Amino acid sequence: MTERRPVTIVRRLLPPLDRPRVSVEDVKLTALLPLLFAVSWLVPERHWQRVCEFLAGPPREGSADAVTRGIELSGLTVPMEMISHSLKTHRFLSYLQYLRDYRPAGWRCNAVIDGADTLRKAQSRNNGVILWIAHFVYNGLPLKKALSEADFPVFHMSRPEHGFSTTAYGVAVLNPLRSRIEERYLARRIMIKRGAEHVALREAHRLLGDGNIVSITAGHWEGRQVARVPVGTATLPVSTGAPSLAHATGAPLLPVFIRREGDGSFRLRIGEALACDTSLPRGDAVAAAMTDFSRQLNSEIARSPDQWRGWKYLGPQS
Repeated sequence: MTERRPVTIVRRLLPPLDRPRVSVEDVKLTALLPLLFAVSWLVPERHWQRVCEFLAGPPREGSADAVTRGIELSGLTVPMEMISHSLKTHRFLSYLQYLRDYRPAGWRCNAVIDGADTLRKAQSRNNGVILWIAHFVYNGLPLKKALSEADFPVFHMSRPEHGFSTTAYGVAVLNPLRSRIEERYLARRIMIKRGAEHVALREAHRLLGDGNIVSITAGHWEGRQVARVPVGTATLPVSTGAPSLAHATGAPLLPVFIRREGDGSFRLRIGEALACDTSLPRGDAVAAAMTDFSRQLNSEIARSPDQWRGWKYLGPQS
């Protein structure tokens, strides 16, 4: 799907500590939450698709949003307007799953894990396992619930901005609606606090040393080093924290991908262990792991381009 292009790694300044107080999107979501709660609790799940398609609005031909621009940069042959609309639909579906799980009976996740044996084999090495989770729509509740139900206790590295919003209001009010539910299916959440990232990193080292599973989302929101990973003819910024941690600890680094199937079930795939040779200098080992991750990510994007949330982060080749 993509030619082998070198991964470039650059240093960057972290975003400022101060958060905006509130955003227009916060206001819209807050106003919509009573309706979403009602739908999630009262409407049978088989009807959610149509409700969410309505909430996403009609596809807009010639749309110039960030998703469409990213697809154009990638040079990949995919239906641009439909992907933008479908992504919104999937995101509303994911919201309903979280809210449905607040019901006494919870939300049922029908998931199949491909590569569970790969994870069990990695666990048997007794130096921990790092799951590097690609940024697809359903990498929140369905993924965490599927791993928990398969008896894989996971310690997840997260940040206060995880969830619905990056504003002060969103972090205090909206994001806990998701994190409280996710924490039911995690061994524990390791919070990354900006300015004190070393505390979370030290805890991850300790957990891996004790043979635990630690998961990290493959994004560019934290960390002082970012790699430019090829996606089609574009590049995706991804922080180097996960492969750096694997290099430092010797823990296997396994990419994880999840997609929703047409029948509403989920397929979680634990990919091939990424090359991260501890005998190499850290920079070389990290670049090799990033190249391997790019190869597997491009294949998964081709399978479900309308569920990948990375389109809006793509940039041109440097």
